[in-house]
Amino acid sequence: MQCRRCAKPKMVEIRMTVSDVDLRFLRCVRCEAQHWLSPDGEVPLRAVLDLARVTR
Repeated sequence: MQCRRCAKPKMVEIRMTVSDVDLRFLRCVRCEAQHWLSPDGEVPLRAVLDLARVTR
């Protein structure tokens, strides 16, 4: 996998499920670009936070 910003071929990837949505968090080890992805494409951070919000 290659960073879209700096083209470095080394990315940290963390997979998780949040509110039944499969997500991948990607971070470049060189330029620190960050992306959240679902099977449907890129997910904005605000949407990830909304998924993780606990309703009381």
